Amino acid sequence: MPSPTVLVVALRGFGDASFAEPILKALDTLSKRDSLHLFVDADGFVNYQSSLRTQLTTGFFAHRRRLSLQVMLSSKLVAIGVSVANLALGGIVTTTTDRAHFMAKLDACVFENRVVGFSSSTLDALRFDAA
Repeated sequence: MPSPTVLVVALRGFGDASFAEPILKALDTLSKRDSLHLFVDADGFVNYQSSLRTQLTTGFFAHRRRLSLQVMLSSKLVAIGVSVANLALGGIVTTTTDRAHFMAKLDACVFENRVVGFSSSTLDALRFDAA
């Protein structure tokens, strides 16, 4: 029986096309049978090159049948891009601007999939603006 995989990505600042490669490589190294839960903390992501969106959308498309994608964002420009990608991916993307909601969904997914040694508080510890 395939086991689910939980991936967490944090994006900050301006995204150029080079951001896509490590994310897509991580996806490609995983079993092709496992379900994937990708959480993207893009709360501090303000804008991006359109080639980043197209590369990620193309890369995610190959995994769309087993991929769920949760995105936390605050930028309206990023929200527009995520909406465009969601259309191309068949509606697998869920977005929120509510950090507490995003963290609760991440914690629930981590718990349900028995991920050890990780919680949503890790994201806050990695934030550049954390005190």
